[in-house]
Amino acid sequence: MKKRIFTTAAAALILTGCGSAAGSSSYDPPEYIEPYEVVATETDFDPDAAWYKELCDGLLTYSTHVDVADKVDRNDVKAAMRQLNTDHPDIFWIGVYYVDHRKNRTNIDFEPLDGIKEEDFEPMHDELEKAADELISSMPSDLDEYHKVLYVHDYIAENCSYDHAALNAGNDMLIYTAYGALVNGKAVCQGYAEAFSYIMELLGIEAGTVQGDTYNFAGHAWNYVKVDGEYYWLDITWDDSESYPISHAYFLLNDEMQAHTRYLEWEQNFAPVCTATKDNYSVKNGLYFEEYDKDQIESAIDSCDEEACELRFADFDTYKEAIDDLIGKNRLSKLMSGACKYYRDDRNYILTVYL
Repeated sequence: MKKRIFTTAAAALILTGCGSAAGSSSYDPPEYIEPYEVVATETDFDPDAAWYKELCDGLLTYSTHVDVADKVDRNDVKAAMRQLNTDHPDIFWIGVYYVDHRKNRTNIDFEPLDGIKEEDFEPMHDELEKAADELISSMPSDLDEYHKVLYVHDYIAENCSYDHAALNAGNDMLIYTAYGALVNGKAVCQGYAEAFSYIMELLGIEAGTVQGDTYNFAGHAWNYVKVDGEYYWLDITWDDSESYPISHAYFLLNDEMQAHTRYLEWEQNFAPVCTATKDNYSVKNGLYFEEYDKDQIESAIDSCDEEACELRFADFDTYKEAIDDLIGKNRLSKLMSGACKYYRDDRNYILTVYL
Protein backbone atom coordinates (compact mmCIF):
# COMPACT_ATOMS: atom_id res chain seq x y z
CA MET A 1 0.00 0.00 0.00
CA LYS A 2 1.05 3.63 -0.47
CA LYS A 3 3.21 5.64 1.83
CA ARG A 4 3.52 9.38 1.43
CA ILE A 5 5.10 12.46 2.94
CA PHE A 6 2.34 14.54 4.47
CA THR A 7 3.25 18.03 3.40
CA THR A 8 1.83 19.99 6.33
CA ALA A 9 4.06 18.13 8.75
CA ALA A 10 7.09 18.08 6.47
CA ALA A 11 7.70 21.79 6.95
CA ALA A 12 9.04 21.01 10.42
CA LEU A 13 11.63 18.66 9.01
CA ILE A 14 14.96 18.89 7.26
CA LEU A 15 15.60 15.94 4.96
CA THR A 16 19.09 15.23 3.78
CA GLY A 17 21.65 12.50 3.38
CA CYS A 18 24.88 11.75 5.19
CA GLY A 19 28.11 12.74 3.53
CA SER A 20 30.06 15.86 2.71
CA ALA A 21 26.87 17.92 2.33
CA ALA A 22 26.14 17.36 5.99
CA GLY A 23 29.58 18.54 7.05
CA SER A 24 30.31 21.60 9.11
CA SER A 25 30.80 23.90 6.09
CA SER A 26 27.07 23.75 5.27
CA TYR A 27 25.71 22.72 8.63
CA ASP A 28 22.58 24.57 9.81
CA PRO A 29 22.36 24.14 13.61
CA PRO A 30 18.97 23.85 15.34
CA GLU A 31 17.41 27.00 16.75
CA TYR A 32 15.11 26.93 19.75
CA ILE A 33 11.40 27.37 18.98
CA GLU A 34 9.16 28.43 21.83
CA PRO A 35 6.41 25.84 22.44
CA TYR A 36 2.78 26.85 22.69
CA GLU A 37 1.05 27.27 26.01
CA VAL A 38 -1.30 24.46 26.98
CA VAL A 39 -4.83 25.80 26.49
CA ALA A 40 -7.44 25.28 29.20
CA THR A 41 -10.62 24.32 27.36
CA GLU A 42 -14.06 25.52 28.44
CA THR A 43 -17.53 24.05 27.96
CA ASP A 44 -20.88 23.91 29.73
CA PHE A 45 -22.13 21.04 27.59
CA ASP A 46 -23.56 18.03 29.43
CA PRO A 47 -23.19 14.82 27.42
CA ASP A 48 -25.54 13.08 29.88
CA ALA A 49 -28.43 15.45 29.18
CA ALA A 50 -31.66 13.69 28.23
CA TRP A 51 -32.14 15.85 25.14
CA TYR A 52 -28.71 14.88 23.81
CA LYS A 53 -29.63 11.20 24.13
CA GLU A 54 -32.86 11.91 22.22
CA LEU A 55 -30.81 13.60 19.52
CA CYS A 56 -28.42 10.66 19.22
CA ASP A 57 -31.26 8.11 19.19
CA GLY A 58 -32.98 9.97 16.37
CA LEU A 59 -29.83 10.22 14.25
CA LEU A 60 -28.97 6.56 14.85
CA THR A 61 -32.30 5.66 13.24
CA TYR A 62 -31.28 7.70 10.18
CA SER A 63 -33.78 10.49 10.84
CA THR A 64 -33.26 13.96 9.37
CA HIS A 65 -35.70 15.54 11.84
CA VAL A 66 -35.30 15.28 15.60
CA ASP A 67 -37.71 16.82 18.10
CA VAL A 68 -36.31 16.98 21.65
CA ALA A 69 -38.33 17.68 24.80
CA ASP A 70 -36.33 20.68 25.94
CA LYS A 71 -35.69 24.24 24.87
CA VAL A 72 -32.05 23.90 23.87
CA ASP A 73 -29.75 26.84 23.29
CA ARG A 74 -28.18 26.98 19.81
CA ASN A 75 -24.72 26.92 21.38
CA ASP A 76 -25.65 23.66 23.11
CA VAL A 77 -26.72 22.21 19.76
CA LYS A 78 -23.40 23.32 18.30
CA ALA A 79 -21.59 21.61 21.18
CA ALA A 80 -23.73 18.49 20.65
CA MET A 81 -22.57 18.31 17.05
CA ARG A 82 -18.97 18.46 18.27
CA GLN A 83 -19.75 15.70 20.75
CA LEU A 84 -21.06 13.48 17.98
CA ASN A 85 -17.54 13.45 16.47
CA THR A 86 -16.41 11.54 19.55
CA ASP A 87 -19.53 9.62 20.62
CA HIS A 88 -20.92 8.63 17.23
CA PRO A 89 -18.43 9.14 14.39
CA ASP A 90 -20.49 6.56 12.48
CA ILE A 91 -23.15 9.29 12.03
CA PHE A 92 -21.23 10.72 9.10
CA TRP A 93 -23.88 11.93 6.66
CA ILE A 94 -24.83 15.22 8.32
CA GLY A 95 -24.28 18.35 6.27
CA VAL A 96 -25.99 21.45 7.64
CA TYR A 97 -28.62 21.62 10.38
CA TYR A 98 -31.35 24.07 11.42
CA VAL A 99 -32.65 24.77 14.93
CA ASP A 100 -36.22 25.89 15.63
CA HIS A 101 -37.71 26.46 19.09
CA ARG A 102 -41.40 25.79 19.73
CA LYS A 103 -42.64 26.33 23.28
CA ASN A 104 -40.60 23.96 25.44
CA ARG A 105 -39.35 21.80 22.57
CA THR A 106 -36.54 22.11 20.05
CA ASN A 107 -36.78 20.92 16.47
CA ILE A 108 -33.52 20.16 14.71
CA ASP A 109 -33.57 19.45 10.99
CA PHE A 110 -30.61 18.01 9.14
CA GLU A 111 -29.58 18.04 5.51
CA PRO A 112 -27.30 15.29 4.25
CA LEU A 113 -23.90 15.93 2.73
CA ASP A 114 -23.94 16.82 -0.96
CA GLY A 115 -24.33 13.74 -3.12
CA ILE A 116 -25.92 11.61 -0.38
CA LYS A 117 -29.64 10.83 -0.23
CA GLU A 118 -31.60 9.68 2.80
CA GLU A 119 -31.99 6.22 1.32
CA ASP A 120 -28.17 6.00 1.21
CA PHE A 121 -27.72 6.39 4.98
CA GLU A 122 -28.34 2.81 6.06
CA PRO A 123 -26.45 0.97 3.28
CA MET A 124 -23.49 3.34 3.68
CA HIS A 125 -23.54 2.77 7.43
CA ASP A 126 -23.47 -0.96 6.74
CA GLU A 127 -20.38 -0.42 4.58
CA LEU A 128 -18.70 1.48 7.41
CA GLU A 129 -19.51 -1.30 9.88
CA LYS A 130 -18.09 -3.87 7.47
CA ALA A 131 -14.85 -1.89 7.04
CA ALA A 132 -14.52 -1.57 10.82
CA ASP A 133 -15.15 -5.31 11.27
CA GLU A 134 -12.43 -6.07 8.71
CA LEU A 135 -9.95 -3.92 10.61
CA ILE A 136 -10.79 -5.45 13.99
CA SER A 137 -10.86 -9.02 12.68
CA SER A 138 -7.38 -8.54 11.18
CA MET A 139 -6.01 -7.66 14.63
CA PRO A 140 -4.11 -10.40 16.48
CA SER A 141 -6.22 -11.69 19.36
CA ASP A 142 -3.57 -11.44 22.08
CA LEU A 143 -2.84 -7.70 21.91
CA ASP A 144 -2.88 -5.60 25.07
CA GLU A 145 -4.42 -2.12 25.12
CA TYR A 146 -1.24 -0.34 24.00
CA HIS A 147 -0.72 -2.65 21.03
CA LYS A 148 -4.38 -2.44 20.00
CA VAL A 149 -4.04 1.33 19.78
CA LEU A 150 -0.76 0.95 17.88
CA TYR A 151 -2.30 -1.56 15.49
CA VAL A 152 -5.25 0.71 14.67
CA HIS A 153 -2.93 3.71 14.25
CA ASP A 154 -0.75 1.83 11.76
CA TYR A 155 -3.70 0.21 9.96
CA ILE A 156 -5.41 3.54 9.27
CA ALA A 157 -2.13 5.16 8.20
CA GLU A 158 -1.42 2.22 5.87
CA ASN A 159 -4.87 2.04 4.32
CA CYS A 160 -5.90 5.70 4.08
CA SER A 161 -4.46 8.47 1.89
CA TYR A 162 -4.66 12.18 2.57
CA ASP A 163 -6.88 13.48 -0.23
CA HIS A 164 -5.32 16.79 -1.26
CA ALA A 165 -7.24 16.84 -4.56
CA ALA A 166 -10.67 16.57 -2.94
CA LEU A 167 -9.70 19.09 -0.27
CA ASN A 168 -8.66 21.64 -2.88
CA ALA A 169 -11.68 20.97 -5.10
CA GLY A 170 -14.13 21.01 -2.20
CA ASN A 171 -16.31 18.44 -3.95
CA ASP A 172 -16.24 15.49 -1.52
CA MET A 173 -17.27 16.12 2.08
CA LEU A 174 -16.86 12.44 2.94
CA ILE A 175 -13.13 13.06 3.31
CA TYR A 176 -14.00 14.64 6.68
CA THR A 177 -15.62 11.44 7.95
CA ALA A 178 -14.84 7.98 9.28
CA TYR A 179 -16.58 6.62 6.17
CA GLY A 180 -14.09 8.43 3.92
CA ALA A 181 -11.12 7.06 5.85
CA LEU A 182 -12.27 3.46 6.37
CA VAL A 183 -14.43 2.75 3.32
CA ASN A 184 -13.04 5.00 0.59
CA GLY A 185 -9.50 5.05 1.96
CA LYS A 186 -9.32 8.81 1.40
CA ALA A 187 -9.66 11.49 4.06
CA VAL A 188 -8.31 14.64 5.65
CA CYS A 189 -7.41 15.06 9.30
CA GLN A 190 -11.00 15.05 10.58
CA GLY A 191 -11.67 11.79 8.76
CA TYR A 192 -8.53 10.14 10.16
CA ALA A 193 -9.46 11.27 13.68
CA GLU A 194 -13.10 10.17 13.50
CA ALA A 195 -12.09 6.78 12.07
CA PHE A 196 -9.78 6.24 15.03
CA SER A 197 -12.47 7.31 17.51
CA TYR A 198 -14.96 4.93 15.89
CA ILE A 199 -12.66 1.91 16.10
CA MET A 200 -11.71 2.74 19.69
CA GLU A 201 -15.41 2.90 20.59
CA LEU A 202 -15.91 -0.59 19.15
CA LEU A 203 -12.89 -1.86 21.09
CA GLY A 204 -14.10 -0.33 24.35
CA ILE A 205 -11.12 2.04 24.65
CA GLU A 206 -11.82 5.64 25.63
CA ALA A 207 -10.84 8.08 22.89
CA GLY A 208 -12.10 11.23 21.25
CA THR A 209 -11.57 13.85 18.58
CA VAL A 210 -10.28 17.36 19.25
CA GLN A 211 -9.65 20.41 17.10
CA GLY A 212 -7.02 23.10 17.23
CA ASP A 213 -4.38 25.04 15.35
CA THR A 214 -0.84 24.08 14.37
CA TYR A 215 2.26 26.10 13.64
CA ASN A 216 1.71 25.95 9.87
CA PHE A 217 -1.91 24.99 9.33
CA ALA A 218 -5.09 27.01 9.80
CA GLY A 219 -6.95 24.21 11.58
CA HIS A 220 -6.42 20.59 12.43
CA ALA A 221 -8.09 17.60 14.09
CA TRP A 222 -6.48 14.78 16.04
CA ASN A 223 -7.22 12.41 18.94
CA TYR A 224 -6.84 11.76 22.61
CA VAL A 225 -6.88 8.19 23.88
CA LYS A 226 -6.71 6.54 27.30
CA VAL A 227 -4.14 3.72 27.48
CA ASP A 228 -3.56 1.72 30.66
CA GLY A 229 -5.32 4.37 32.73
CA GLU A 230 -3.42 7.37 31.32
CA TYR A 231 -4.44 9.92 28.70
CA TYR A 232 -2.28 10.65 25.64
CA TRP A 233 -2.46 12.58 22.38
CA LEU A 234 -2.27 10.86 19.01
CA ASP A 235 -2.19 12.21 15.44
CA ILE A 236 -2.42 9.59 12.68
CA THR A 237 -2.57 12.20 9.92
CA TRP A 238 0.84 13.62 10.74
CA ASP A 239 2.27 10.12 11.22
CA ASP A 240 1.14 9.07 7.74
CA SER A 241 3.68 9.40 4.96
CA GLU A 242 3.71 8.56 1.27
CA SER A 243 7.27 7.68 0.36
CA TYR A 244 8.60 6.71 3.77
CA PRO A 245 7.59 4.28 6.52
CA ILE A 246 4.79 5.11 8.93
CA SER A 247 6.05 7.50 11.59
CA HIS A 248 5.29 7.33 15.31
CA ALA A 249 6.43 10.85 16.13
CA TYR A 250 2.86 11.72 17.18
CA PHE A 251 1.97 8.43 18.86
CA LEU A 252 0.94 8.88 22.51
CA LEU A 253 2.32 12.30 23.39
CA ASN A 254 1.89 14.20 26.62
CA ASP A 255 0.94 17.89 26.83
CA GLU A 256 4.54 19.07 26.81
CA MET A 257 5.40 17.09 23.66
CA GLN A 258 2.23 18.19 21.90
CA ALA A 259 2.89 21.87 22.64
CA HIS A 260 5.86 21.82 20.26
CA THR A 261 3.55 21.85 17.22
CA ARG A 262 -0.05 22.78 18.18
CA TYR A 263 -2.58 24.06 20.64
CA LEU A 264 -6.24 23.29 21.27
CA GLU A 265 -9.17 25.53 20.52
CA TRP A 266 -10.47 26.71 23.88
CA GLU A 267 -14.06 25.80 22.90
CA GLN A 268 -13.77 22.04 23.33
CA ASN A 269 -16.26 19.68 24.96
CA PHE A 270 -13.49 17.68 26.58
CA ALA A 271 -9.72 17.71 26.50
CA PRO A 272 -7.78 15.60 29.00
CA VAL A 273 -4.67 16.60 30.91
CA CYS A 274 -1.90 14.40 29.54
CA THR A 275 1.20 14.11 31.71
CA ALA A 276 2.29 10.48 31.32
CA THR A 277 5.22 9.39 29.15
CA LYS A 278 5.52 5.67 29.88
CA ASP A 279 3.58 4.59 26.77
CA ASN A 280 4.99 7.21 24.41
CA TYR A 281 6.34 5.30 21.41
CA SER A 282 9.91 6.56 21.80
CA VAL A 283 10.00 5.94 25.55
CA LYS A 284 8.50 2.46 25.28
CA ASN A 285 10.88 1.41 22.50
CA GLY A 286 14.16 2.68 23.95
CA LEU A 287 14.40 5.61 21.54
CA TYR A 288 14.07 8.43 24.10
CA PHE A 289 17.21 10.12 25.39
CA GLU A 290 17.50 12.47 28.37
CA GLU A 291 21.18 12.99 27.64
CA TYR A 292 23.33 12.61 24.56
CA ASP A 293 25.62 9.61 24.37
CA LYS A 294 26.91 8.60 20.93
CA ASP A 295 27.37 4.98 22.01
CA GLN A 296 23.75 4.79 23.19
CA ILE A 297 22.58 6.26 19.88
CA GLU A 298 24.63 3.72 17.95
CA SER A 299 23.23 0.90 20.05
CA ALA A 300 19.65 2.13 19.51
CA ILE A 301 20.15 2.31 15.73
CA ASP A 302 21.81 -1.12 15.63
CA SER A 303 18.94 -2.71 17.57
CA CYS A 304 16.19 -0.95 15.60
CA ASP A 305 14.15 -3.51 13.68
CA GLU A 306 12.14 -0.99 11.64
CA GLU A 307 12.84 0.82 8.37
CA ALA A 308 13.22 4.10 10.21
CA CYS A 309 14.71 4.75 13.63
CA GLU A 310 13.12 7.80 15.29
CA LEU A 311 15.40 9.13 18.02
CA ARG A 312 13.58 11.54 20.35
CA PHE A 313 15.45 13.80 22.77
CA ALA A 314 13.98 15.05 26.03
CA ASP A 315 14.79 18.74 25.56
CA PHE A 316 16.26 21.20 23.11
CA ASP A 317 19.74 21.34 24.64
CA THR A 318 20.15 17.56 24.46
CA TYR A 319 18.78 17.52 20.92
CA LYS A 320 21.11 20.29 19.78
CA GLU A 321 24.10 18.56 21.33
CA ALA A 322 23.20 15.40 19.41
CA ILE A 323 22.61 17.21 16.11
CA ASP A 324 25.78 19.29 16.45
CA ASP A 325 27.80 16.11 16.92
CA LEU A 326 26.04 13.66 14.62
CA ILE A 327 25.27 16.05 11.77
CA GLY A 328 27.48 19.09 12.31
CA LYS A 329 30.60 16.95 12.81
CA ASN A 330 29.40 14.36 10.28
CA ARG A 331 29.61 11.52 12.79
CA LEU A 332 26.30 9.97 11.74
CA SER A 333 27.76 8.98 8.37
CA LYS A 334 30.70 7.32 10.13
CA LEU A 335 28.33 5.59 12.52
CA MET A 336 26.30 4.35 9.53
CA SER A 337 29.47 3.40 7.62
CA GLY A 338 28.70 5.63 4.65
CA ALA A 339 25.51 6.56 2.87
CA CYS A 340 22.43 7.31 4.91
CA LYS A 341 19.32 9.46 4.88
CA TYR A 342 17.81 11.23 7.85
CA TYR A 343 15.15 13.70 8.94
CA ARG A 344 15.73 16.44 11.45
CA ASP A 345 12.59 17.54 13.23
CA ASP A 346 13.75 20.61 15.10
CA ARG A 347 10.35 21.23 16.67
CA ASN A 348 9.86 17.77 18.13
CA TYR A 349 13.56 17.15 18.92
CA ILE A 350 13.53 14.02 16.76
CA LEU A 351 16.26 12.70 14.47
CA THR A 352 14.94 10.00 12.15
CA VAL A 353 17.51 7.74 10.53
CA TYR A 354 16.38 5.60 7.61
CA LEU A 355 17.93 2.16 7.63
